[in-house]
Amino acid sequence: MGNVARMGIMGGKPVNLASFDPYDRNVLSEDLLWRTLERAGVKLIAEHISRGDTLTEGEIEHLLRHVELPVLMKLTELAHFRAEMTPQKLNNHTSALIPIYVVSNRYSHLSGSKELQTEDLYAELEKYYQPGLHLYFGDIRIESFSDEGQSIYAKVKERFPGVIPVAPSFESIQRKLQTRYENESEEELLRKLLGFLEELKNEGFDTLHSVSSLDAFQLLCDRGISSVYRYTLDADAPIEEHIHHLFKLKNLVTKNVLCGWEISPGGLKKRNKVFLESDALRFLAVGCLTLRNVDWHILSSQFFSVEALQLSWRLGANCLGYGAVDENTARVLGIEMFQTLESLFGSDAGTPSRTSSPDGSLVFQ
Repeated sequence: MGNVARMGIMGGKPVNLASFDPYDRNVLSEDLLWRTLERAGVKLIAEHISRGDTLTEGEIEHLLRHVELPVLMKLTELAHFRAEMTPQKLNNHTSALIPIYVVSNRYSHLSGSKELQTEDLYAELEKYYQPGLHLYFGDIRIESFSDEGQSIYAKVKERFPGVIPVAPSFESIQRKLQTRYENESEEELLRKLLGFLEELKNEGFDTLHSVSSLDAFQLLCDRGISSVYRYTLDADAPIEEHIHHLFKLKNLVTKNVLCGWEISPGGLKKRNKVFLESDALRFLAVGCLTLRNVDWHILSSQFFSVEALQLSWRLGANCLGYGAVDENTARVLGIEMFQTLESLFGSDAGTPSRTSSPDGSLVFQ
């Protein structure tokens, strides 16, 4: 009796129940998947997803209002049956998890005349250097670009090949310029903002930390600057507003290259954590099914628990964003350590497989 209970049949195949994973594609037949979706009342939506059709506003609303997470997992699984996972670029880095180091503000404005402090920074970076390491400069001043000699940004890129300097978020840069030039007209502020972005580009900053406005995203695209688009979920906003935003983002992506998008809880912080994460995970799944032409679907440890990150793989996420290489970076950016996040990839069925790329980073297979 005990021996019989260890084995079962799933999708016409013998299955060892002790190690059975219901999301293993080698076990779960496509026929069984379709029957499950039919019983859940989403067969028509599933057919649209299977064909690669754009979901209608009505279908998106139905998914957000009425479909529970287990069924959304099945729908995202169906989408993956139809898609080949290939190595993609996220902010110039081929990886499902990106190492990042926060550079102290005392190093952010060094000119060529401060060699001693520059060497101190080099010694610090030697501890964490790896090709593809993102260096976050949280306090960039335009005066740094006009000092004699190379700026610290250019020096670091020259000394450590493959590192990627990351500027603050678009909104952070915008706020600082508005504070500094508070008496300037909107037209003049825009001119200064565009000039600053151009200076950043010239100094080797091809990446901003994030951008939260679709208009700003368009502005960056026009200038060849990469950034992750961060969508803020507002608990008080009507569901129609979220749907409209998804469609607007999808239409914008068809004209530009959006390498990745992530969800920020925003107003959902007002509610308890369980509701926050389940609601956000539902939106993640529906967003992934809508934004099929976006390479990276990100759930960040800055906003979500480790448990939510583990579950996010089943709901369409394929990137955990930044992982801190030191404790100071984890504290400043509010994210988990790189090693902690890396352990979430594991080898469980359903988790994207990975190998090393030429630069030593992780790539999807």
